[in-house]
Amino acid sequence: MWELLPLAEKYITAAEWKAMGEHGMRATPK
Repeated sequence: MWELLPLAEKYITAAEWKAMGEHGMRATPK
């Protein structure tokens, strides 16, 4: 997943990334 960070940052804002990240951490098994 982390290899997508540089790409994602080009398309979403910090606020959106934070919200999505927090949701993803709960929803996605490690």
